[in-house]
Amino acid sequence: MLSKFETILKTWLESRTTWRSNVRAFSIGFIDSGLKDRAITRDIEWGVSVPEVGYENKRFYVWFEALLGYISNAQEFSISKGKNNLWLDYYSKGDSFYFMGKDNIFFHSIMLPAILEGYGHRLKLPTRVIGNEYLRFAGKKFSKSKGIGYNVNEILQLVDKDSLRYYISSILPESSDSDFSLHEMIGKVNGELADKYGNYANRILSFCIKKEISPEDDGIRDEEDTNAMNRVEESFKLYRENMDSLEFRKALSEWLNMVSYSNAYFNKSEPWKLIGTDRKACSRKLYLSLRLLDYCTLMLNPFVPSGTARIWTLYQNTHLKGTVDELIREDKKYQVTNAEIPFKKLETHEEPKNGLNLIVGKVMEVSNHPNADSLLLLKVSLGNKEVRLVAGLKKYYDPEKLLNRKIIVVENLKWAKIRGEESQGMLLAAQDSSGAHILTTDQEVGTKVVIGNYEYSGDQKVELEELRVYDLRVDVRDQTIEVTGIIGRDRQKLKVNGLPLTVDGEVQDRSHVR
Repeated sequence: MLSKFETILKTWLESRTTWRSNVRAFSIGFIDSGLKDRAITRDIEWGVSVPEVGYENKRFYVWFEALLGYISNAQEFSISKGKNNLWLDYYSKGDSFYFMGKDNIFFHSIMLPAILEGYGHRLKLPTRVIGNEYLRFAGKKFSKSKGIGYNVNEILQLVDKDSLRYYISSILPESSDSDFSLHEMIGKVNGELADKYGNYANRILSFCIKKEISPEDDGIRDEEDTNAMNRVEESFKLYRENMDSLEFRKALSEWLNMVSYSNAYFNKSEPWKLIGTDRKACSRKLYLSLRLLDYCTLMLNPFVPSGTARIWTLYQNTHLKGTVDELIREDKKYQVTNAEIPFKKLETHEEPKNGLNLIVGKVMEVSNHPNADSLLLLKVSLGNKEVRLVAGLKKYYDPEKLLNRKIIVVENLKWAKIRGEESQGMLLAAQDSSGAHILTTDQEVGTKVVIGNYEYSGDQKVELEELRVYDLRVDVRDQTIEVTGIIGRDRQKLKVNGLPLTVDGEVQDRSHVR
């Protein structure tokens, strides 16, 4: 039935002139290519059942059910509040904004409107559909299955929520893909959130407390004061226009401009000089500096709600609640009670680097070492080349048991002659009291093995001694075996295509990998 809505949807989309160009162009282009009917059920055992006789073995297609889930959740909320029709007021009269990644634009700009139209014009179509580009990690898509990037819990172990929210807001992939970088986050948070905004607030408040002076407005304005008040009103107007048009990065950029201007105003005011010559003028300058801080705090609040709410209470006798007009009214009185540092700087450190080029290999040939009873010679394929390894496995593996096995090779280990035979790398095996156990996987030959989220980033050969830095070992927990290593300051899992490595046979906990 989707094809029946082609004309009405195209007309509606063409009228959405305030939408982002990527969403509007994609949606209209999709319709122009020919809107085809789509099945809304699947022959699967899990999911939402179809409440019709004869459809007992079918389930609703997840993106049909999920779109209706917006409405059903609103209905549940309405019922819980004792206002059963509250949801209907919102969906029939209110504005609705849908935020998503660009790969889900179709479902919200075409499929959802078609469903709502099919309901009989009783509910409003989406006010805005906002399809962001991708947030990437080191140039790649975040992937839980492949172990690329952090999840929220992982990153919050490294940084606080205020810092994370600020950084993500500043690099939102609104019109093009963005890259997440821990190093960049430290720079932005420390340089912008802490140094410019947080330090501005701290300088004013600590001055008031230390000099025991109350910020008060005597109504007098010099040229700098008038310019400052005009500038902040213009800036706040532009900021609100950007927020209304959902251009959040532009809004945040305007906030940062205003913070820089506010710092400059405070510096030009020189309250540290005025307090000795004109205490009344000093009090006024401090008052107007706090007026600027009001605006800066309100502008940042949607992005860093908890941090700005905390700052607000340091010099106001109310919480950050109410309408904008109430919060920035001109007859305000300030009560500075605390001058704590509002934002702690993030610890500066270089991102860890993985200097081990670990690759999945396949044993193609096995022979005895001519000069050592305990050593074997292996010819191993790494996909794009073959290498020769000397391995001390003869006590633990018959040659035929190793043939065609997949192993993990340290490809960039410095070549060495072992009892007269050249070894062009090293295979990894766990060593415990029972012997050696090779590390293996079922992934393709030539696939890279990563440590945590860190791919190989070096370009040099490593010495055998350097492997000790990574402290590779096998951890056994509740019958789960994980191969881990130290990178940076943390122990991380070794993974290939997001999957853990396996160990051949039973192995003891904390067995070293060599």
